[in-house]
Amino acid sequence: RPFAIPAIMNRMVTALESDSSPVRRARAARAIGEFLDPNGLEPLTDAFDREGESVVREAVVRALGRLNHPGGNAVLGQALADTNVEVRRAAIDQVLKVNFFREHDALLGALGDDDTMVRMRAARIVGQMRLAESVPALAALLRGDESLRVRQAAAWALGHIGGADARGALREAMTTETESLVLDALEVALLM
Repeated sequence: RPFAIPAIMNRMVTALESDSSPVRRARAARAIGEFLDPNGLEPLTDAFDREGESVVREAVVRALGRLNHPGGNAVLGQALADTNVEVRRAAIDQVLKVNFFREHDALLGALGDDDTMVRMRAARIVGQMRLAESVPALAALLRGDESLRVRQAAAWALGHIGGADARGALREAMTTETESLVLDALEVALLM
């Protein structure tokens, strides 16, 4: 039914803009993302800026990831600092799904997030992207994060990034770390 898509898209945009139900607005956002139509970018980014309901902001973030348009990356960066943890988790989930994500400052900020899952995923992502500017923050996570999983992710990321500073942080952690799983991650990271 390709000829009905413009009419359905208009209905979804209208629902996203003005429906009284946050559930219906969230469903409309997800539907707009599923159309994979670049014309959905503006309604989604506008909705994120004005939306007070976290369930809708989360749906908008996931729809922008599905849409995979470079114009949505700034909103994904904003979402990494959202007040709601589910929105931040949705944003971190989209970072590697979209092309050309360059909101590196937002990723660096996510390394200090209150949520363990966001910190862990951010550490893995900056390692995968080989962001050398993340080494000091990763070293701090390795030294002092209470989560075993975050310290493991920081070790892996430092090993993946490489360089003298990253190796120095890994060696230093080898002398202070007591958890065997993190020690194993450190050994592997030093071999990368």
